[in-house]
Parts: sequence; C-alpha cells; structure tokens
Amino acid sequence: MSSDITLAAEENSELANKLASEFKKKGFFDELRRKLLKDFQDSDTNKDLHRKIEKIVDNQVKKDPTLLSRGRGRAAALLDGTVSRDTDIQDPILKYVHNKTVESNELSQSVEESLRRIMEDLPT
Repeated sequence: MSSDITLAAEENSELANKLASEFKKKGFFDELRRKLLKDFQDSDTNKDLHRKIEKIVDNQVKKDPTLLSRGRGRAAALLDGTVSRDTDIQDPILKYVHNKTVESNELSQSVEESLRRIMEDLPT
C-alpha cells in the first residue's frame, strides 16, 4: 500500500513537471507574463507609483542638492534605498500583484485552459 502511494506521488510529480515544462516551452508563461506587465503599465497603480517616486526624488534632491552632482550610480543607489523602504510604494504594488495573480479568477481560468490543451497533446 505504501509503495502504491509513493508510486502515485512520483507519477503526479512527473506529470506536474512535464506540464510546467510544456507550459513554458509552448510560450504560455511568457504570454501571461507579457499580459500582466502590460496590464500593470496601463494601470492607475503604475501611474501612482511614478508620481510617488517622482515626489520622493524631488524631496531627496531638495534635502540634498549634491545628489545631482554625484555619480549617477551612487545617486541611484541612494534613491533606490529610499524608494525600497517606503511602504507607501510597496504596499499598493504588492496588493495589485496579489489581486492580479493569486486572487485572479481570469488568470486561473487562463492557466487551467492552457494546461488542458497541453494535456490533450500529451501522449498517454
């Protein structure tokens, strides 16, 4: 009995790996990734992100005008650190990503449909 369960688990794992591989190979993953990125680029969340980053940069430059005369790499690193620590920026993005991936029925249905097509093409 235990060996039957182990065999079934191995077969399921093998099938899952095969499906994941075919999903990527057939371009479904890249297609979803491009769609999610395009949707984000067109979203209000992205527009808000740009406004918030511009505001942070403006405030940092007002506080320390030498940022403009420093090397681009050093100034970028300092600004990146400031932006990365700002939960006002992180939280809306994390919420957006969660809603568009984990909570998205549309995404789930699209993945499910793609996997069904792949399974139909797999040899039995």
